Amino acid sequence: YDLVEMFPNIPREEVLQALQWARDELKSRLTYRGGVRFYLSKSGHRKLDNMRVGARDSFWCFTFEDVMHYMTWDLNFNMCFLALSSIFTQVTGTAIGSSCSAQVASLVLIFRERTQTLPSVLENTLWSRYRDNFLVLLALPKGKDRDVEVHKIFEAFQQLTAIYVTVEQVGREIDFLECTLRHPLGSCPIAVRDLLSMQSKSTPCQVRKMLSALALTTPGPLVPMVPNDVQKSQHLRLTPEAVQSNLKNYSALYQAMECPRAWWEPTFRKCCLKWGLPVGDEREVGQ
Repeated sequence: YDLVEMFPNIPREEVLQALQWARDELKSRLTYRGGVRFYLSKSGHRKLDNMRVGARDSFWCFTFEDVMHYMTWDLNFNMCFLALSSIFTQVTGTAIGSSCSAQVASLVLIFRERTQTLPSVLENTLWSRYRDNFLVLLALPKGKDRDVEVHKIFEAFQQLTAIYVTVEQVGREIDFLECTLRHPLGSCPIAVRDLLSMQSKSTPCQVRKMLSALALTTPGPLVPMVPNDVQKSQHLRLTPEAVQSNLKNYSALYQAMECPRAWWEPTFRKCCLKWGLPVGDEREVGQ
């Protein structure tokens, strides 16, 4: 299930309500005295960010009131964007492209999910959400019609979110985010999506013919990309076959992007060894 145009359909006044609710929830769980403060490292190391203490010469300190003031400005004044040499203003919802719109839109949905009474069909169904995508695991008893049950859940999500919902995929194998989920369980129940087939659907620039629609001209983008891809394979480590399959898919993708092996293979091997994943021989990694 997918929420249609989530950002423009988030009520602005509800964003501030959701922030206040999150602040109250957070404060009730704090184990130390004092208000809600955020200390962000000036060095950019996110692991140092915290909510307890930080010297002002090394951290930026923000109170909850600072966050509310910023969000009020972001919701009401950070709404202009340029398109086709014209300036437009987004008049509803959170700003598309704003640095914090995805977070506050998700927070509003969490606020609704936690404070409203869930429709009964959702209380008895295993479901999860990431941003504007819902994943539902539906076990159909004998005699139940699948389409009818899918429509009931569709109506429940619309009631819960107050946003129009579409049904994207139904079946025993679906693509969700960056993964392919399969049922019944086999040797590879969760796998990396077939990115090569997705690449073949893209169209290279007509002005300048590129070797590949995803070709890279420098190794820079691979610096964070390769460790993240290897770590995704680790997170999907349900079976040994799944790990091998996902790692091969990523190495095949780098080659399809026509990246020189010197750009990605050393980091790829290093990350696999770091997280205890099978590397295979040199010939196998390059396949």
